[in-house]
Amino acid sequence: MNTSGTIPSHEKVSNEPLYDYQTEELYAQREDNRIYGVIYIPQDAGERMLAVIYSHGFGGSHHYGISYAEALVARGYVVYCFDFCGGSPGSQSDGSQYEMSIFTEQKDLEAVIAMMQGLEYVDDNNIFLLGSSQGGVVSAMTAADHRDEIAGLNL
Repeated sequence: MNTSGTIPSHEKVSNEPLYDYQTEELYAQREDNRIYGVIYIPQDAGERMLAVIYSHGFGGSHHYGISYAEALVARGYVVYCFDFCGGSPGSQSDGSQYEMSIFTEQKDLEAVIAMMQGLEYVDDNNIFLLGSSQGGVVSAMTAADHRDEIAGLNL
């Protein structure tokens, strides 16, 4: 066991991407609201891949998750970054900021999870949530309510 805090040379993580990837715009649906997002799909990483859903903070958008998405997709994860309905003035999802709450955002995230579970290239037993700021609160609430569907959580 290595307890010195250094990674042995044969285990060092390379900064070079391991997988090329493509991105696509992809919508989820919650009631009458379309939820806009961008999915990052690694190429040649396997038939059913682990997936991460990024939830932005108050006033943010899917753009805030780009650096996370690029780092994770290069290592073989499918990543979905989306805009909460009414989550910001620049949101590309439907909805008004006047109607948005952490509870409507939880419903958005639940709709996104269901959409991700239906993708043929996503391992629906390995869906992880990644949330920042208010998106972290929403991710934690959702993970607590969907323990059997969420493999892990990073706030």
